[in-house]
Amino acid sequence: MAYNEQCFVQIEEILLGEGFKESAIKHMRNAYNEPHRFYHNNDHLQDLCTKIHRSPCINDSEKALLLIAAGYHDIVYDPKSKTNEKDSLEFFIKDAKESKYFNEEPLIKIVSDIITSTASREKPKEYLAKTFWEFDNDILLQPFNVLLGYELKIYKEFQFVDYPTYVRERTDFLIRESIHNENEHLSILADFVKGRRPSVGLYPGSFDPFHKGHLNILEKAERMFDKVIIVKGHNPDKTGALLDSILRTPQVILNRQIIEWDGLTTDLMKNISSHSEVTLIRGLRDGKDLDYEINQLRFMEDMYKDLNVCFIHCDKEFEHISSSAIKKINTFSHTEALKYLP
Repeated sequence: MAYNEQCFVQIEEILLGEGFKESAIKHMRNAYNEPHRFYHNNDHLQDLCTKIHRSPCINDSEKALLLIAAGYHDIVYDPKSKTNEKDSLEFFIKDAKESKYFNEEPLIKIVSDIITSTASREKPKEYLAKTFWEFDNDILLQPFNVLLGYELKIYKEFQFVDYPTYVRERTDFLIRESIHNENEHLSILADFVKGRRPSVGLYPGSFDPFHKGHLNILEKAERMFDKVIIVKGHNPDKTGALLDSILRTPQVILNRQIIEWDGLTTDLMKNISSHSEVTLIRGLRDGKDLDYEINQLRFMEDMYKDLNVCFIHCDKEFEHISSSAIKKINTFSHTEALKYLP
């Protein structure tokens, strides 16, 4: 059994024993495997569970409470939200009140206090909440090599943020925490963030709508670059737009950075090159696409001598999909058009 799987099994056994519904447990599993999580995922949950099990200062009943709190403390995680702990707590209370054992208010309060403890940068006074807070905060006490891996994961979770803004806010946080935690490695990490030039892929298109072929290219590009920025441009050769907002902005890309741009792509690349190593991404379906893209590339090279380009071919199953074809299908059948969208 995989190590991460053991963590879920342990929490599930406790929850089932306390009368929690299987649907609640299934939701927990799905939550920690959401694609926008890179640090706040099942690895982080496993790390907390390991610390709880290895602690010699807590008894078995206390460990059970801490494990439940661990499972619920990040069950809601949206990096754009400032209410993750509050929303996670609401999930726990709802599920607990539907169970048979945790109808006991004192136990609900103990776990609730543990969950909400991580919302503050100040260490709580209550013993179990303080213990869990210390386990969760432990990453900020680590040496630079561990902190570097942590930073790269946090950067991926906040890829929707413009990089200069990310650098400013992230370094402020790291410097404050270096003082608060008396860990000089955090200030070294802040210097790393300030000086880093990440590799950024720029993926432009009209994306009207953004379909499965686009997503296939995006996911391949994200395995090559630190970050991929989706550039929603206006193509004068492509008129009309789908009225359905679901077709225009699918949920699957909401945690990426999306820029609307009406100017030359090369001008945007020049702007981004001031803080990142930028590469243009072009998706291909067949040889005709390649011929067209190479012709466009010659014009772009005239405008931007430092142009870097990466051509990515979509998987065969998506070669026939195009935005224009989807829009035509949508005029006859909205249901059929939806089949080609993420």
